[in-house]
Order: sequence, then structure tokens, then C-alpha cells
Amino acid sequence: MDKDKVQITQQKIFEVATEIFSEKGFEGARVDEIAARAKINKAMIYYYFKSKENLFAEIVKNFFRECDIFKLELKDEIYWSENVDGEIFFDKIEKFVTDKKALIKIIIIDSMKSTANDASVLDIIMPIFEARREISKNNNLSKDELTEQLIKRFFFITIPWIAFLAVGEKWGKFFELDRDSAKQSFMKIFIKYRQEYCKSTKKEI
Repeated sequence: MDKDKVQITQQKIFEVATEIFSEKGFEGARVDEIAARAKINKAMIYYYFKSKENLFAEIVKNFFRECDIFKLELKDEIYWSENVDGEIFFDKIEKFVTDKKALIKIIIIDSMKSTANDASVLDIIMPIFEARREISKNNNLSKDELTEQLIKRFFFITIPWIAFLAVGEKWGKFFELDRDSAKQSFMKIFIKYRQEYCKSTKKEI
């Protein structure tokens, strides 16, 4: 098989697997179904990706690569601004997340699992934050200051908006809340904490 056909086959597997993982979750997805929908031999999936776990890991890694590219695009506009316009911020992020909502739900759910044998989503995500930890170290922060910044970055900046955009609509329906009002309230609270974070760090991490 020539190089172009190999790339086309791998991309087809990747795209179809992303669809099925998004629809059925990691546990519900079957390699047989991925192969059937992609119209390829199941053996090709194992040849290129070795296992369902490795295929899912590659999908998660690709998602976070796309997130990093997106954040770089936002960086000069609004993302790192202390006086960020909340409406613009959320409109841009909401547009980016919309077609990835199902996959984000699976990533969140899988990250809560603890298994002895399988690598979790957190194992895939953590190297991304390791780079930020090294940047923070270079800013001559004390151990306590570094710990505080990393906790704020991950649990109070990254996780909240991902969770809200992924499950906020269903959450709002459960509590019979108007979607736009809930969004505005979340945005107000989030931006407040974001601004406090920017003031406390004073440096990009």
C-alpha cells in the first residue's frame, strides 16, 4: 500500500472512530463497528493502532492538540486579557466546542475512572500541563505558589468551562433554567475568577 493510501486509511479510521466513541463512549464502542462503518478490514485498525485503547488515546491527544491551536488563536485576541470580554470569549469557545461536545463528555467521564491496567485520559492530558509547570518553575515561584497556580489553572480555569459547555445545557434543563440566563450567570462568575487569576499570577503560565 502506497504512502497516500496509508494516510487516507488511517485518517478514515480516525474520523469514524471519533464518531463512534462520541456516540457510544469508550466502553460501548466496538472495533467491529468502526471497521464496518469505515468500510475497511478490522485487521487494519489493529495494524495501525494496535488496540482500541491506543486508538482512543490518539483521538484524545488530537483533541488537545486542537485545543492548543485554538488557544493560540485566541491568545492575541482575548484569552489572556485580564479585561476579557465575556461574551466574545464564550461565543468563540462555544463555537469551537459545539461539534466536539459528545467527545468532551466521554473525556470527562473517562478521566473519572480509575483502572489498574488502562491508561486514563488524565495520563494523556498531564504531559500537556507538565510544560506549563516548567514555565512556572522558570518564573522563580516558591513550591506553594507553584502548587496554587497549577490548582487554579486546571481545576478553576480549564475544567469549569469545558464542563459547562459539555453538560451545561442538560444541567440547565434539569433545574428548569433558561439557557441564556444560565450562560450569562456562568460567564459572569467565570470571568470574575479569571480576572482574579490574572491579577494574582501577573505572568502567563
